[in-house]
Amino acid sequence: MNQRAMSSSQVRSGILFTIGSIGAGLLNYLFHVVAARYLDAAAFAKFSGWFANTAMLFVFGGIAQYFANFWPVSKSLRAVIISANLITFLLLFIWKFISSGLTIESSVLIVLAATIFGWLSGQSQIRWLYGCLAGAGLLVAFTKILLLVLPVTNAASLDTYAWVLLVSYIPGLWLLSAFLWNSSPVPKSENPPSLIAPIFLAIAAAVLPHFDLAILSHTLDSTDFSEFARASVFFKAVFYLVSILAQWILPYQIRGRSFNISTWLPVLILGGFASSAVLAFTAPFVTSIILHWPTTPDFSLLLLSGMHVSILSIFLMTVQEACARGQIRVAALMFVILLAEAATQFLLNLKSLNYLYAVITVNGALIIFIWIRQLKLNSKLKP
Repeated sequence: MNQRAMSSSQVRSGILFTIGSIGAGLLNYLFHVVAARYLDAAAFAKFSGWFANTAMLFVFGGIAQYFANFWPVSKSLRAVIISANLITFLLLFIWKFISSGLTIESSVLIVLAATIFGWLSGQSQIRWLYGCLAGAGLLVAFTKILLLVLPVTNAASLDTYAWVLLVSYIPGLWLLSAFLWNSSPVPKSENPPSLIAPIFLAIAAAVLPHFDLAILSHTLDSTDFSEFARASVFFKAVFYLVSILAQWILPYQIRGRSFNISTWLPVLILGGFASSAVLAFTAPFVTSIILHWPTTPDFSLLLLSGMHVSILSIFLMTVQEACARGQIRVAALMFVILLAEAATQFLLNLKSLNYLYAVITVNGALIIFIWIRQLKLNSKLKP
């Protein structure tokens, strides 16, 4: 594909990918609802704790997916597909010889399967096989629920859940393998890939949505943190949707095509802030009618939380664009700023509103600085 602009089929596949990703997210949430129905309170609490710790290691699957985008396999792809499937079945074979249940060994096998799945997902992503990518994610999420509700499955036993999580990757893996088998070779990237870029991107996608809650849980009193956590509920979906968009445009950025974030930055900021205002104004309706909260978080806290999540979303896309262009120093600078903000909060113990004022100012200024810098670079590259 030599055109620099997207074709209508690519737009349709991108929309399909977005819808499929949202559907997979809802099914993954439903899996936990179904688990809560079958398990008693103590067992569900144990499963939730084990899963939370295991899920932290899924960042390796993200790293594998980003590595596959930056270093796609072309010549020996079929051999690698066969190897990936054989290794996954080897994991199932090993499962028989380890202690079953919610163990460290189970977590390791599941993370390995997730990493293989992530790597094949990246091979599909860089080839613009978005329909396949969406279908694989839906298959994995649907299989988890299906295995739980089957009559032959003992969903009341904790030992079942780790096995279900491992086996659920197989149908998605088969779908990815089938689409990749006859896929076209990937043209060489216009930007030299960096070894650190996939790691930066995976960490950014995994850490940014939870960064504030992790920091403030250790620095705010329980009342202030509770209000901050409730306010953040409204805007998690914003970051999740932006992360789906970022996954969609990553192959184009790696290949040096469209989606220059610096060009759209003013629109993204204004759109994010306007959305934050709308959500803040509608919060009383949502909290009283839908969530049944006795009180609504303060309007200022809601508005600032939304603005902050908007900036974090742009932060993620800016890091991604910098990594795709090989500008690792820019991505590293953004991570250094985040660590400095965390250290400052631990030292000063700012209240939630003051913390939001500070990080919005610092992160906003950093993004504007990078924007101006990128505009200058783009002007120099023009003939």
